[in-house]
Amino acid sequence: MTEERKRILDRIKKYQMGAARWVREFKELPEKTIDNVYPLIEHYVRDKFLLRQNDCVDGDLLVLADISIRRTLKLRKEGVDIGDISAGCSGASSVIAKKVLLMKAAQEDFDISLTAEESAAIRTIEELAQFIVMRYKR
Repeated sequence: MTEERKRILDRIKKYQMGAARWVREFKELPEKTIDNVYPLIEHYVRDKFLLRQNDCVDGDLLVLADISIRRTLKLRKEGVDIGDISAGCSGASSVIAKKVLLMKAAQEDFDISLTAEESAAIRTIEELAQFIVMRYKR
């Protein structure tokens, strides 16, 4: 494995661990309000989509999914086989599929349930954070 490839795979692992960290921090919050949950969900989405902080200037999930796909395609060009990337949010092949996978992951990670209609209606990080705050039961 080349040094560059190892560096890229290490960065992907860092993003995966980051997403888990934001879920833990969310669950440890004594009070879950949109003000203290939103930053965690923003970090969570960023890490799930393999994005940098400056990529998240737009909270639109479809825009972020598109940026993520472009980043994944760039990784392929850099020699990282898509099989080396998680089959979850970071490996989806279309913007809509990527958003659907994010919604599925969020439901599992944050112990919430959303109907297909609700998932489709969530368009921004803020709306996702609001649903998580409303639906979290623990």
